[in-house]
Amino acid sequence: MDEAYAEWYSSTGKGLVKAIKAQTSGFYRTSLVSLSRSWDEYFAIRIHKALTSVNVDERGIIYALIMHTPEQRAVISKTYNQLFKKEMANHLGEILSGNFKLLMYTMASLQEYIKYTYCLLYTSDAADEEDSVD
Repeated sequence: MDEAYAEWYSSTGKGLVKAIKAQTSGFYRTSLVSLSRSWDEYFAIRIHKALTSVNVDERGIIYALIMHTPEQRAVISKTYNQLFKKEMANHLGEILSGNFKLLMYTMASLQEYIKYTYCLLYTSDAADEEDSVD
């Protein structure tokens, strides 16, 4: 996609997304603009729009977080932080409430929890092996 974007920009002097928005509308516009972005940018923007709309779009947040692996959520979170200069998990915690807040915050920050748990398990296994060698 980067090559197509660069080719378009060099021939027209305008951004591809700007041209798509000027020439299309509705669902077709949304689909084309979405396809012009990387997958992590798409989901980071989707989460941001869901959080900043008048009525929080819970379905959009659920889809963006639940449908991805912890590693993919970490990439989305990193992209979110770069695009909006705000930690995604913290922004979820500020906007949402109740059990939904707890679930989404946990899903957004699950990668750190998995790393922590893995370190604890790996460290305890290594310590057990050292003890059994003696």
